[in-house]
Amino acid sequence: MAARLSAILMKCLSSNSKFEVSDQINGWMMDVCSMMQSLKSHGLATATHIQSYHVLSNPVLERVITSHLQTFGCTVVMGTSSEDINSLILFLALFLDTDELHCSRFVLPPEKCSFHAALFLQGLLLNEFGCRELCSIELASNPYPVTAVDLTRGAQAAAVKQTPLRHHRWQVTWWEYHLLSEEGKAEGPRHPVHESMLHPVKEGASLVCSLLKDLRHLPPGLWLTYIQLFKQKLHSLAFNLLSLVCWIRNGSDKPGHCRYLAQALGLEEGDLLIVLAVAEKLQPGVYAFVMDDNSVPR
Repeated sequence: MAARLSAILMKCLSSNSKFEVSDQINGWMMDVCSMMQSLKSHGLATATHIQSYHVLSNPVLERVITSHLQTFGCTVVMGTSSEDINSLILFLALFLDTDELHCSRFVLPPEKCSFHAALFLQGLLLNEFGCRELCSIELASNPYPVTAVDLTRGAQAAAVKQTPLRHHRWQVTWWEYHLLSEEGKAEGPRHPVHESMLHPVKEGASLVCSLLKDLRHLPPGLWLTYIQLFKQKLHSLAFNLLSLVCWIRNGSDKPGHCRYLAQALGLEEGDLLIVLAVAEKLQPGVYAFVMDDNSVPR
């Protein structure tokens, strides 16, 4: 949110119109107020979390959970049925921490349905034409990468997509200003959809596939406990990864950080990206260090 406001102010300062300054800030404040109100009325934090067993029959669930974890728990679920959207949101919420649940919500009524950056979980209803309210500005300015799940696409490759995982959060303000500037010059819709920012997730990670295989043999009442154990396992792997990164920084000449870390931890690529996301929350900057040998964690 701060980056968004900063970008608007930067653009406004370069403008000679006081009315434009007022309109930009007022529009942003209205958007923030709308988001806060939606969290109060449709938030997950105070909801009764009753799990539906049929969610495990979703043919793309392995890919959904994999991408959800790789994108730091930031997922938008789209579809034509509020019940189906909310069922999946409730299941994905099991993988979030308490503070992240306070920044998550169910699908909103059609007349208020829109994407808001900085939320972890949210739902979007598609209209009869399949329009998706995902625009380049929100996707680029989100603090973390985003997973987009389209329940209307069945088992198609396009059913689960994610924005680039190498999401440089320190460049958010620049991207915001650039996109806002381009938006002012371009004709047509104010928020153009950039499908090119979303790339299909082709397969589920091994850790996730094993987890879901076990969950299918358990009653819904035990899912939360089992997923908590799974999250503890991810945190243990993340701490091991951070220890290895510290060793690498202190003089190791191991080439190819990703390859070495995957081998040392016994993880496949998809699993490593999940563990990296957990490690990034524990020590911001480690993601860039692992993905780019020239970067150093803060």
